[in-house]
Amino acid sequence: MKKTLWIWGATFAAALACGSAGAQTGLSIDQFGGVGTPRVLPQPKSKQSPAANACATGGGHVELNARLAACTSLIESGKWTGKDIGWAYANRCAVYSAQGRDDKALGDCIQAILLDPDSVVPYQIRGDIALKRGESDRAFADYDSAIKHGARYAAIFIDRGNLLLAKGESERAVADFNQALEINPNSARALVARGAARFTGGDFAPALADFDKAIEFMPDNSLAWFNRGSAFFAKGDAAKAAENFKQALTLSPTNAYAALWLFIASGNANAKSELQAHAAGLSQKSWPWPVVQFYLGAKDAAQTIAAASNPGEQCEAQFYVGEERAMTQAANEALPYLRKAVEICPKDFGEMIQAKSELKKLEAALPKPEEPAAKPEPADRKNMPADPAPDLKK
Repeated sequence: MKKTLWIWGATFAAALACGSAGAQTGLSIDQFGGVGTPRVLPQPKSKQSPAANACATGGGHVELNARLAACTSLIESGKWTGKDIGWAYANRCAVYSAQGRDDKALGDCIQAILLDPDSVVPYQIRGDIALKRGESDRAFADYDSAIKHGARYAAIFIDRGNLLLAKGESERAVADFNQALEINPNSARALVARGAARFTGGDFAPALADFDKAIEFMPDNSLAWFNRGSAFFAKGDAAKAAENFKQALTLSPTNAYAALWLFIASGNANAKSELQAHAAGLSQKSWPWPVVQFYLGAKDAAQTIAAASNPGEQCEAQFYVGEERAMTQAANEALPYLRKAVEICPKDFGEMIQAKSELKKLEAALPKPEEPAAKPEPADRKNMPADPAPDLKK
């Protein structure tokens, strides 16, 4: 699954873009109000024709298979060369990508780049495919190339910003999200991403402002509600955090992380029974189900940690066990787990930020060790009797 947002377990790894065409702009619009992958418009004007228009989506009204056939006819006609045929490959690359045929798309994108190294779309789509395959460095290089060649789509700045955030470069990530918001000030996706980057950098108030605005633009954006709850919790306002986690869970009932954090933030007598009720709607075959079982008492700490099968899950297991110990007032038991989470968690994981915040609170509450008693000051030797001279006769 393509990672388009700040990662908080599976929640921030969700790909939440959809593709409705924007006929006037030549862009597809994602559900967060950001601009998605561009459609490629016919160029140069001298090459415009019914086939070229169909290859370029015909204003957004051409069905994918018909568009594919039009692009293929242009490529196989032998009438176009150089950048012109590169344009046709770029369009067909976009069609294959939309159909989920990544290998075919990749081949056409590479051909388009070879024919026209200044073309923007093939870099972006090739970057999307690399990101989907977990090749983050390759994706970053392609997004970077697309931007250097003139790409000015909100989505590509968001994607590059997310990759920067994953590297722990929150300031550079914020700069990319700012660029996205200059292009589309109403993009809830860009606001959520910038808020996440600010949160990662410890700037809770600006992060909350971004989440507030994202919710204003898109009240059913469950990720914005979840992120805002996370920021409130890190600030120490568990009540407001619980309200936001509850809304996130209402909007996404199968979100195990929202259910876990509603339990953590609520801290009341009914929290466990509520988590039990929510658990019925959660996947029991994937992470973080072992963490849910741990909080319900069906697994112990060692079993929960053993169930983590990759570095991200290991980070989360350490954090959630430590958080449970903190919730039960067992600070000395919580500290090793939380410290381990800080040591191993990726820098863009929300659990990393919460682990640091929890550690700060717990360590501040621990009793200070008694300072050793001061050694007595030596007496002024000027007022002491002189040492007797040694008896050299002995």
